[in-house]
Amino acid sequence: MTAAHDRDTIWVVLDRGDNAVRYARITPGHLAGTVEVRLRDGEAEVTYDLTALTDEAQRKLEHFAAGYDAFLAEWERALGALDAG
Repeated sequence: MTAAHDRDTIWVVLDRGDNAVRYARITPGHLAGTVEVRLRDGEAEVTYDLTALTDEAQRKLEHFAAGYDAFLAEWERALGALDAG
């Protein structure tokens, strides 16, 4: 379980292979769906398939989708900092 923005999210591993993992993620009363992380040619490809459970969650999901490229760039920067440290 993770906590962010005053909400708890439950993560369950659905599939796992040598180069990929797929999770179900449920934020009760907010969002539900899957996240897949796949390594291809030395890069991580992350795919979200989320469903909003409320109108508020729908607005937040639209905001997340609009900023997705920046979100991934921040993850890449943070992971790069770990490698350098």
